[in-house]
Amino acid sequence: MIKLIASDLDGTALNGGKLSDKNKAAIQKAVDAGIEFVVSTGRALYAVPKDFYDIKEFKYAITCNGACLCNVRTGEVLRKYKVETDDVKNLIAISRKYNVTFEVFTGGHRGHIDKKYHEDPVK
Repeated sequence: MIKLIASDLDGTALNGGKLSDKNKAAIQKAVDAGIEFVVSTGRALYAVPKDFYDIKEFKYAITCNGACLCNVRTGEVLRKYKVETDDVKNLIAISRKYNVTFEVFTGGHRGHIDKKYHEDPVK
């Protein structure tokens, strides 16, 4: 018996950045059958498309590349995994030394990306 479906967004639940009517109907059919639906994404919570909120049974999202579990209806952070400040500073120093891009999530709700990557992600 299936109890939960967790789905990535980009290129999985979303096509071209949109939740198609077909995918939305499939998710609704699953939740109507008593299956919990969870978004699991590298995005921060604020970047989960509002289309999912139309599914009234949609309650939870795993965000920030797995670092945060949120109740999407209340915004409550149910579980988070954090990196200590000194470790973040060391990782940033290493990324700069080797010219590696980094992304930082704060509080489970916001993402911060290196300006170079934001300006030209392909490069």
